[in-house]
Amino acid sequence: MVPSAAKGLANEGVQGRQIASRAEDGLVREAPAVILLAQLREIWPPGEPFMATTDLIGRLIERHPNVWGAEGPYGKDLTPQRFGRMLARSYKINFGRQTNTGPRGYAFAALASVMRRMRIDVSDKPAQAAEAAEPAGPEPDEPEEPDKPVSFGGGPTLFPARTPAATVATPLDRPGLISRCRARHEQVPA
Repeated sequence: MVPSAAKGLANEGVQGRQIASRAEDGLVREAPAVILLAQLREIWPPGEPFMATTDLIGRLIERHPNVWGAEGPYGKDLTPQRFGRMLARSYKINFGRQTNTGPRGYAFAALASVMRRMRIDVSDKPAQAAEAAEPAGPEPDEPEEPDKPVSFGGGPTLFPARTPAATVATPLDRPGLISRCRARHEQVPA
């Protein structure tokens, strides 16, 4: 007989596999606010700090008419009220204005913090595979002395000359320092 805790874990594993299978088949839908956030990142122009609500809605409907347009599940275009309600209720992001008389809209900075939490890339760079870096020039020659600057193939030196390290005294360079410290330590009563 299997203990009830083990049955519960087995059922959770089966349910998890069923949910994953449904998601792969397209049967599990994400919340509209999650879809909205991801698609806002997709349509937001690089380097633009603020966009009017009407511009954002227009771009969303143009790019994704089957989600936000009349072809979508609501049967009508996304309204500014519904758009703002989704952002305010789901993410606590409210509209603002760039100027007192300007259009209502949203700052990318307000959306970016939520996008990062949702693991949505907020960089302006397109996603692409990184290439291996090639060395810019020849390898530096081995310095004859550690205090001399390194030169690249007989060319100009990398750093200007500096004072030799021998002129700077470190505690271990002082003669008898360690023995004096030991003597003082042994004299201290316990």
